[in-house]
Amino acid sequence: MDISVEESIEFAKSAQIPSIDDLDFVEDATAPEPPNFEKPELAVTVGSQIASFSENVSAELKEKVANGFLFAQQAANKQIEGKQDATSEDWYNTYVDVLTKIGWMREDGGAARREIEGTSVEVHSKIIPVITAALGPAVAASALIVDVLKGLNEMDQDTPWITLFSRESQRAEANQFQMSHVDSENGAPRITLVNFELSAERSVTQVLFFKFHSNEAKLTQFQERISVNEPIFSQVAPVIADRLADRVRQFVMEIEI
Repeated sequence: MDISVEESIEFAKSAQIPSIDDLDFVEDATAPEPPNFEKPELAVTVGSQIASFSENVSAELKEKVANGFLFAQQAANKQIEGKQDATSEDWYNTYVDVLTKIGWMREDGGAARREIEGTSVEVHSKIIPVITAALGPAVAASALIVDVLKGLNEMDQDTPWITLFSRESQRAEANQFQMSHVDSENGAPRITLVNFELSAERSVTQVLFFKFHSNEAKLTQFQERISVNEPIFSQVAPVIADRLADRVRQFVMEIEI
């Protein structure tokens, strides 16, 4: 999708996102501290997404990309809200469409879809291999996101980022969430994005940070690679940061592992 700087800036200014009054922030006395984007490697929650960044990505770009993820989620939420027949794939396509309008580009001809079915335990055990395959063995070996997933079973379910992530992931009868890894090759940022929809009945069976009643679960995966058109995105990023100024600290949190 070819888009000019002017068109991207106009879209960033005019795209509808939920009103601050309509957002259900985590109830806490104080907002969390913003992530330390200066860290060489970093993993953060961005709304319903876990994003990891390699040491090749500059601190400035990490922050801009995290804001881009949040803006795309908020705009997709606004466009999909109230549509009773909207699917997770509809939400995902809207989310990626927003990204393409603020200076990002889809690669590989679009998203690849995959479904995994089985018991809750089986689905749980396959999530890390799925992420590893999506990233590619060489990247996965050093990707912080894999370490985050391995550590989820040991984390307190009531910690702020888990509470935030779980709340933002609820969509109808399913849980939807994204995993992404951001790297830079010769100065060109590239993102591997994997979107999941986890369907099962609620209960005491835990899959990641979700608990389900039924012993059966289905994991639907949409995966693709996206690159950043930095000359465009760098000019749109300040507009996005301005529009998100009232919510970034509530939705973007560093993950301690």
